[in-house]
Amino acid sequence: MTTLTLETILDSELNNQPATKADLRNMGMHFESQFAMVDARFAQVDVRLTELDTKVTNLGTQIRLDLDAFEVRMEKSINRNLRQSTIVLIGFALSAIGILAAVPIFS
Repeated sequence: MTTLTLETILDSELNNQPATKADLRNMGMHFESQFAMVDARFAQVDVRLTELDTKVTNLGTQIRLDLDAFEVRMEKSINRNLRQSTIVLIGFALSAIGILAAVPIFS
């Protein structure tokens, strides 16, 4: 069947005859085939959107895991730096106490 438009079937310049039942049936079948193609395209779009949704979900999960790992590394680093700073401050305090204790002895 050739592709016909509704205008050529219902009111052709070549023949000003009304459309027959067969013409209308052929046109209906043509419309139905076009709807089937549209349905197939929607199905393809739906599959693609599902794939993209899965990718976005997986990406979000991976970002959360990476952020959790980064947080753990930062906490370890902060705790290590805090311990080192505390040890240095205790060392300075003991040195200052030692100097204050030695001043009366050597003066």
